[in-house]
Amino acid sequence: MSQSCALVTVTSGVLYNRFARDLFFSARQHFRPTESVTFVQLNGREGWPAATMYRPHAAHANLPKTDFVYLIDADMRFEATVGPEILPEHGGITATLHPGFVGKPGHELPFERNPESACYVRDGTTYFCGGFYGGSRKAMRRHLYEMILCIDVDRERGYTPVWHDESAHNRVLHCDPPEVMLDPSYCHPDSSEWYRSWWPHQYERKLVALDKTTAERGER
Repeated sequence: MSQSCALVTVTSGVLYNRFARDLFFSARQHFRPTESVTFVQLNGREGWPAATMYRPHAAHANLPKTDFVYLIDADMRFEATVGPEILPEHGGITATLHPGFVGKPGHELPFERNPESACYVRDGTTYFCGGFYGGSRKAMRRHLYEMILCIDVDRERGYTPVWHDESAHNRVLHCDPPEVMLDPSYCHPDSSEWYRSWWPHQYERKLVALDKTTAERGER
């Protein structure tokens, strides 16, 4: 029986809607983890940091009914085939190593370090990016729910996690590690000269995180 996969992005604002259009154009050429693929764009919250921090809420509330679900930043571009290697065989989560911190010692990793935060990680050794992750629908439902709990607890306390939804993503993965760990090929920096100078390995540009200006970063 053939399997299905959904690629989901959460956007708000003209700029990120344009990014999503270009993302899905590239995905139609290169995103082939299963025979059947669905592309889903969801409306996110306006303003900063709500536009990023509440993406798990939108994804969880509108989780596609496919075998696998992957959440992706809109400002990314597929440049090479992304296939079945991203799928967890045992129904777990797939996470991507952050290109800025792969191979770095634990004390240099940008976890949420405030012990009063629900996203707090004291002794993590592996840091994942929030730009591309997924897994089976069941695992993603649970993972997103746990992220939402962390974010909402902090919101009730009047606290904003240092890296918003990425902080919550790493907190959940610290407690429940992913089944599949993707290398930075799946979140490759658009301008990578600096990264290549210290990376332990060179990575293929499969899925690229696009460079943006300061003005673009602030527009939601």
